[in-house]
Amino acid sequence: MRRFATLTLGAALLAGATAWGDIHVAPTGDDSKTGENWAEALATIGAAVGRASAGDRILVSNGTYQVTSEVALTAGITIAGYGAREETIVSGPGAGSRVFRLAHADAVLENLTVTGGGVPAGDLKGAGVFLAAGTVRNCIIADNTPAVQYVYGVGLYMDGGVVSNCLIRGNRATMSSWSYSKGCGAHVAGGLLADSTLEENGLMTGNQGNQGGGLYLVDGVVSNCLIRANRVSSTNGRGAGVNMSGGQLLACRV
Repeated sequence: MRRFATLTLGAALLAGATAWGDIHVAPTGDDSKTGENWAEALATIGAAVGRASAGDRILVSNGTYQVTSEVALTAGITIAGYGAREETIVSGPGAGSRVFRLAHADAVLENLTVTGGGVPAGDLKGAGVFLAAGTVRNCIIADNTPAVQYVYGVGLYMDGGVVSNCLIRGNRATMSSWSYSKGCGAHVAGGLLADSTLEENGLMTGNQGNQGGGLYLVDGVVSNCLIRANRVSSTNGRGAGVNMSGGQLLACRV
C-alpha cells in the first residue's frame, strides 16, 4: 500500500510539472497554431495569455506587437521578451486603453519595451503599465502619451509589486486644454521601484498642472534610481524631478 501511494504521488507531481510550459509568440506566427515551439508560434500576445495557465511562460520573439486592448495578467504567468528589451516592442492603441496590467503576486513582465498606451475612461492610472502585484523587470516603458485631462502615472502606476532595472523615458500628458497629472514617469503608491532610470518625462502642452515630472511618490519605496532631465512645463507644476508626499526615497540621484 505504501509503495502504491508513493507511485501515485510521483505521477501527480510529474503531471503537474508537464502542465507548466512555454508558449511562443512571433511576428510570423499564427494564432491557430499550438504555440508549443517557435515553428508553432502564435501571432499575438493576447492569444497566448488566453491559453496560458498559472506557471506558464510566454516567450515573445523580437519584433513589434500591436495590442488593441489591455493585456491583463491576473494569474502567475510570465511574459518575457526573447532577446534584448529594445528589440521586442509591445505597442498600445494610444487612446482608451493601457498596455499591461499586472494583478497577481507571481505575474512577471520582463525584457520588453512598452509604448503607445492610453488610459481607460474612469480608470486613469498607468498608460504603459498598471502594477497592483507582481514583478516588472528589465523593461523599457517609453513614449506613452495619453490625451486625457487627468492621469496618475503616465508611464507606470504602481500600488504594489516590484519594478527593477527598468528605463522609464519620454512619457507625457498631451492635452491641448487644461489637464492634470501626478507622475508622468511613474506614480508610486506602494511597492518597490528600484535600480531604474526615469528620464525625459513630463513634456506637456497647453495649460496644465503637473506634479512630479519624473516621479510622484505617495507611499512605498523608491531605491537606487537615477531621476534626470524630467520637466514640468506649466506655472502650476511642482517637482520636475520628484514630487513626494509620502513613502521613502532611498539612495537616488535626482
